[in-house]
Amino acid sequence: MTPSTPRREPQRTCVGCRQRRPKARLVRLALVDGGRRVTIDVIGRLPGRGAYLCRDSPLECLERAMRRRLVLRSLGAGHDVIEGSALGEQLRRLIEENPP
Repeated sequence: MTPSTPRREPQRTCVGCRQRRPKARLVRLALVDGGRRVTIDVIGRLPGRGAYLCRDSPLECLERAMRRRLVLRSLGAGHDVIEGSALGEQLRRLIEENPP
């Protein structure tokens, strides 16, 4: 018998700070409503492309990514899709409900 190899944890890159981290330590953003709106994918199972932000500093990473339009680019979305203040507020609520 061969010893079992430990299973590797999936890695993703934060669109704001560009650090690679385990997927479980990131917050996933996804396009919904036919690609017209960006939302936080709380369960991590929404269909389509996703973008990730650090769970320990999501607001800073979101701000940095939005300044450079990296959220839109990584999701493949048009420039009129994202409403930054609404997404920032949704992130704040999520963090308050589920502290890192």
